[in-house]
Amino acid sequence: MQRGVAATVGDDCEVVVVGLGAMGSCALWSLARRGVKAIGLDQYDPPHDQGSSHGETRIIRSAMLEGRQYAPLIRRAFELWSELGREASRALFVRAGILFISGDGPTEMASMAARSLSDVGLPYEGLGPRELARRYPQHRGAANLVATFDPSGGFVRAEETILAALGRAEERGATVLRRTTALAITSDPRGGVVVETDNGPVRARRAIVSVGPWLPTFLPGRAVPVTLERQIFAYFELDDLAGFTPEEFPPFIRDDLLVTSSGVGAHAWLSHGLSGFPSLDGTRIKLLLLEAGRPTTLDTLDRRVPDALLEELKATEVDPRLMGVGRPAAGTGKACLYTNAPDRDFIIGELPGQPSVTLVSACSGHGFKFAPAIGELGADLATATRPRVPVEPFAPGRAISGRAVSYQP
Repeated sequence: MQRGVAATVGDDCEVVVVGLGAMGSCALWSLARRGVKAIGLDQYDPPHDQGSSHGETRIIRSAMLEGRQYAPLIRRAFELWSELGREASRALFVRAGILFISGDGPTEMASMAARSLSDVGLPYEGLGPRELARRYPQHRGAANLVATFDPSGGFVRAEETILAALGRAEERGATVLRRTTALAITSDPRGGVVVETDNGPVRARRAIVSVGPWLPTFLPGRAVPVTLERQIFAYFELDDLAGFTPEEFPPFIRDDLLVTSSGVGAHAWLSHGLSGFPSLDGTRIKLLLLEAGRPTTLDTLDRRVPDALLEELKATEVDPRLMGVGRPAAGTGKACLYTNAPDRDFIIGELPGQPSVTLVSACSGHGFKFAPAIGELGADLATATRPRVPVEPFAPGRAISGRAVSYQP
């Protein structure tokens, strides 16, 4: 886009979406499918690997370990995953089930998952040590573990989702400005907002800001006090190819080595433990090495993940938990950023002091599975449409003030 084009287009734009990762791309899709004239912009060419929406796959689950306030949101997300997949003619959601593996105690993750599913009337299977070892022999240490199997869960395809949402949005009339950096957002004296970019201003009645880890720099002093956390994932070769298909090895989350003192209540497992996926190509699996999480900033972020580090993490984190997994595949380690609110809940709602701006960030390391529903929420708020699901628990004001918002279903 040449300088000056954005000003012409923006004069007639109803909503501009800043940041086109998972949440922003789905917000643009939601706006376009309701006929709203919308522009989306991103400093890179999405999907890309610079933020929080890359890495081929993400877990999706009905068990809401983070609290009951997420149950309506995930129900709507499942509906929208199907709708987006049908519109784009892509299999974005694979229902492979998901295993929650932990110690056997009322505050352990497997028990929390079972209670969450029971609360909303969804089926699940409880697996004791013997049954866990029989059905999923890939997992070591089963004698001291229990599991809850959520058959409604599985995984979604990360980059494919962004491509599908942006593609469908453009087909429905939305404008996507790739490699366009948003520099600032201000109120327009004529009404609405102006997003200053390196290619000229974009004017709109309202804005949706979904910039993830760039939130502190894009809205310095005006948004919530989020922090960034660097996590890493990598692919590992397989010694036993047949044992890691989606049918034999569903996505899993293990917190058996959880260090609860360094977490935040029910969200502690988000930064510790191991999670992973079945093999999609028959030769390797993807593992998220949560024990490697470290606080960071955009200025200090080290995106390098040396193979030597992966070898070390395999010995300390993977081998004690999984058998049949070989060496890390060379060069596959990637850094991924969590943008965390102080309470590790979402931040969705009007920017305090600037109601023409809707925040759709942070998602605190557990948001991708909700992406179509969060995008829809952002579009609802930006168009003064009553949301289908409660949004009050995620209000930005509660994160700034430190006040929790109770949720009653």
